[in-house]
Amino acid sequence: MTIVTSILDMNKNDLASLNPDTVAHLLSKEETLHIFLTLGYAWFYDYGAADDGRLGLHAMLKSLNHSDGFINAKGCLKEYLNIRKLFARQIVMRIKELDLRPDYIVGVPTAATDLGNEVAEISGAEKVEMIKNEEGHIKIVTSLEADKSILVIDDICTKGTGYAEAVKEIKSQYPGVVVLAFDIVIVNRGGLEFIKIGDVHYEVSPIAERRINDWTKEECPLCERGSEAIKPKITDENWERITTSQAV
Repeated sequence: MTIVTSILDMNKNDLASLNPDTVAHLLSKEETLHIFLTLGYAWFYDYGAADDGRLGLHAMLKSLNHSDGFINAKGCLKEYLNIRKLFARQIVMRIKELDLRPDYIVGVPTAATDLGNEVAEISGAEKVEMIKNEEGHIKIVTSLEADKSILVIDDICTKGTGYAEAVKEIKSQYPGVVVLAFDIVIVNRGGLEFIKIGDVHYEVSPIAERRINDWTKEECPLCERGSEAIKPKITDENWERITTSQAV
């Protein structure tokens, strides 16, 4: 088995057929973003092109805020199971780096549910089921034993709201369980170093850092420059429009 030392030269077909077991190193920021960009699950506004007059389009998020980047990690990990396993292995490497030994592992639902299960399987920890109920609130399903530890992971960290809700749910239902104070994620897009929950600071530990800005419509500097905001993933046509809008 040939060990892969870099994936930066891989095209879409290469990545789609990549054996995750051949990647033994911790991915760089550039490699991580290359995966999402090449597979068509990320886009970033090109400020250089805008300075040259190609203002293009920018993203409108579900919150209706405007943004200069978009990473659809959930979609990527759902379509490419080998990439999901690759990032699960990356998270296990980070767990070992941090010298953590969780008894349980859970992914923040629903975006990181399958990722969390994969990490648990690779690491040997016990899987934990968490769901979102009909009202959209996170609820824990699995019964946990007191004095055991749990690690909550996520795919993307923006403001840490989903992570915080998951941690609060665990602490509320199982106060005797130790929640390890780390949020290990694939990409930290919000620039957070810690997520404060009660008196505890939970360290954000990403595979890659990539700051993505978002603003209200009224505060959006891209609108002010003349760029139009669209919802990038509402249709395939919109995705094509936004990803090609600043091309030469």
